[in-house]
Amino acid sequence: MSKLKKAGILFAILIAGAASWFYFYWMNTPAYAAGEIQKAVQSHDYDLLAYRVDLNKVYSAAIDDSADVLSKDGEKDHRTAASLLRSLKSPIADELVHQTQLRFQGKKKESSLFDEPVNAITSYLGFTTLTITQCLSIEEKGDQAVVSVRVHDRKLKHDFTWKVLMEKDVNGTWCATRILNLKDYIREREALL
Repeated sequence: MSKLKKAGILFAILIAGAASWFYFYWMNTPAYAAGEIQKAVQSHDYDLLAYRVDLNKVYSAAIDDSADVLSKDGEKDHRTAASLLRSLKSPIADELVHQTQLRFQGKKKESSLFDEPVNAITSYLGFTTLTITQCLSIEEKGDQAVVSVRVHDRKLKHDFTWKVLMEKDVNGTWCATRILNLKDYIREREALL
């Protein structure tokens, strides 16, 4: 074999190795995970969404944040609602996960004992009118990353920026676990309403 052929083969092997390394590296970044979340939402792929978003953690944190905002706004009825949300957090979060799965799979919403609190929390947070429009930035620090995501509220015709916490699990998979600035989002949304 000529030296030119050997050099060509060696060059092709190096390029293939570098491309493979980059591809597998890229698949293990928070940017790739954020892209997969957006893809899951756009294509209604519940399995991919559940793989990249810990829905139970996200919904549980959203319930906590909502209850905090409600309890501090000075209205007695809101303090009562906040107390109720906190006491029913686990079954409400489970029902939110279930309803998300049904919506993504195009199935009819099932009646549940928790319909009223689930409808109240989704309405309060505006979740049914939101779409993810763009990933703005990613700040990675060790096994955590904060992804700034622009979401659009179709009802209010307004864009908001969410700071989404992503964490690496024991398998090295990046997963969204919380909206860090949800309280600010709630207040901003209430001001627009």
